[in-house]
This record gives sequence, C-alpha cells and structure tokens, in this order.
Amino acid sequence: MHISPMVNLTHSIIPLIMNKTTTLLEKDISYCIDYLELNDNQIGELLRACEQLGNISCEHFCEEFVVTDDNEDPIHDPEYLNISEVNRLYYNNI
Repeated sequence: MHISPMVNLTHSIIPLIMNKTTTLLEKDISYCIDYLELNDNQIGELLRACEQLGNISCEHFCEEFVVTDDNEDPIHDPEYLNISEVNRLYYNNI
C-alpha cells in the first residue's frame, strides 16, 4: 500500500496571506488618515468594527453604512415617495 506524503503548504501560503492582510491593512489605515482624517484611537475603533463585520475594508464600511449630513445624495428626499401622490395616482387609476 502506497501512502503519498502530505504536502505542508503552510510555509508557502502563510506569507501570501500575511502579505495580503498587510496590504489591506495599509490601505485601510491610509484611507482613515488621508480621507477621513481620523486620529489613532478612531482608526483603531474603525479597524476593530470592520474586523468584527468580517474583515471588510474601512472604505467599504464608510461608503455603504455611514450616513452624514454632508452626503451629496440626500438619504431623506421629501419628493422621493410622497404617500399622498401615490394614493392619488392609485385611486384615480382604478
């Protein structure tokens, strides 16, 4: 019976994973400093939050989930869904 030896890829994969993780971490820190202008404590909090959400990038988190008053596209547009207009259109077209 021939048993093939197990190949240990740990030494070849771990540096790649660490290199990718380091690159992503560098991008996140750069984004936090250059774009968000956060201090060290704020960067740490944001990195921990992104890690808890599945190691998502800080930029993705901020673009998708953070709402501020200075957004170019307002979240609450009063003209978006006027219920009176919807009712008028619905009931007049029956």
